[in-house]
Amino acid sequence: MATTALKTTSLSAVEFLVAEICRGSKDIATTHDARYKHVEAIGYRTGLALFESHSACISEAKKNMRFQGELDVIKYLCKDMWQVIFQKQIDNLRTNHKGVYVLHDNQHPMLTHLPRTIPIDENVQLLLAYPCGVIKGGLAALGITASVSAEITALPACKFNLDVRRA
Repeated sequence: MATTALKTTSLSAVEFLVAEICRGSKDIATTHDARYKHVEAIGYRTGLALFESHSACISEAKKNMRFQGELDVIKYLCKDMWQVIFQKQIDNLRTNHKGVYVLHDNQHPMLTHLPRTIPIDENVQLLLAYPCGVIKGGLAALGITASVSAEITALPACKFNLDVRRA
């Protein structure tokens, strides 16, 4: 029986797309917060569509799997979906089991081409607005509402903080 592998995106295309979205946000918004929200909104729509389409293409071994809870959904994000988007898995996942998750990415593709000596300013932070939006949209597609923020620890490493809102 043949298995359906998850398709991946071209990493260079994703990097170029995000760079152009960030560059183009200057024409749409004047403040950093407005630019960040614009880029994050594009990521949100991308994550929503991507998770809906790819969660339907899970391999045969996982096809009948149901997510048992939000931790399973977060693991799916860290392993499968991060691989689809960035061709790598999240390096480390931490949780307090109370709705707070920290995803560590030691070599985030949006940051690997930046010089290690570059100051971490608003423009560098803007590069992570898109993946934050993808995470929020992807989780929303799977029924989880969360606030997501990113923090650059040391280039090219970053961490994504997820705070799941529970009803």
